[in-house]
Amino acid sequence: EGATYHLVNLFAGDAVPSGEKTSVAVAMEHMQAVYRQFVASEPQRDRLAKLLEDIAAADGPVLVHCTAGKDRTGWVSAMLQYIAGASDENVMAEFLASNDYRADLVQKSYAKTKVEQGTEKADIARVGKEVDASYLQAGLDEVAKRYGDLDGYLRDGLGLTDTTISQLESKLRVG
Repeated sequence: EGATYHLVNLFAGDAVPSGEKTSVAVAMEHMQAVYRQFVASEPQRDRLAKLLEDIAAADGPVLVHCTAGKDRTGWVSAMLQYIAGASDENVMAEFLASNDYRADLVQKSYAKTKVEQGTEKADIARVGKEVDASYLQAGLDEVAKRYGDLDGYLRDGLGLTDTTISQLESKLRVG
């Protein structure tokens, strides 16, 4: 009660084509491409900017989630942590913590797929159920390639204003 629902689809109809994942390596490359698209895709940047502006303007707490709570949510959470001043090590550790929180779900899915389709298919499917440091790093590398650094991404890539960034910093920083 009292909550306001906002749908901001980061994929914005511009997701990476899924195609058949024929190996663990192909599946991992697909996931890395998903994270690069958070930076490379203009519609995705526009949606992320709107989401961050909504968070900055929100009166009270905000819950961010997506279907699995690890990729889109992981990217948004990483950006918020960076805005708050978190280190690369802390951001990555928090990102990878999704694997701990989702371990039972991933294991059940893996076991079911293994029985139904075999070990190779289960290994490939697990790639999309877990997060890997290379996924977040692929997005961060794309930030560096296109915008130089995170500040360039936030200001030039997303078009966030100093006011929005300051509002987010104020909400996210303690003390």
